[in-house]
Amino acid sequence: MEVTYILPYPPTPWTAPRRAGKIFYSPHDKQKKRDIASIIAQGVVQLVGPIRLDVVFYMPIPASFSKKKKAELEKERTYHVYKPDRDNCAKHLSDILEKAGVYQNDSQIVSGFALKLYGKPRTVVHLVQLDSSTIAEIPRDYL
Repeated sequence: MEVTYILPYPPTPWTAPRRAGKIFYSPHDKQKKRDIASIIAQGVVQLVGPIRLDVVFYMPIPASFSKKKKAELEKERTYHVYKPDRDNCAKHLSDILEKAGVYQNDSQIVSGFALKLYGKPRTVVHLVQLDSSTIAEIPRDYL
């Protein structure tokens, strides 16, 4: 089974909870709730067993770039090599997918890739439920 979700917002990195006196809070709670609502609106499909998570984070093009550079980045696929880290964006995404009910625990994710590119800000998520026959797709050199 395969499922694709598109989150039409700039990618949000995972951040550790912060403390204000005796109260702990997460700085990105509003973004998490927004992302969860977006996934639920697209229809949640519960995946069971091992999962491959492929994701492309389209990062916003900085306003400080020249018009020529912006046009070049929009036309070509260009890697985004600045903060936020790919790992932190992927962690935030796996947490919201879990909270939305797409899978029971993010430990079910056994493979996949994540890219950061410049473009119209959004996140494209592709999930594939794996079975025992899909392990044969791994190149022999990696086993």
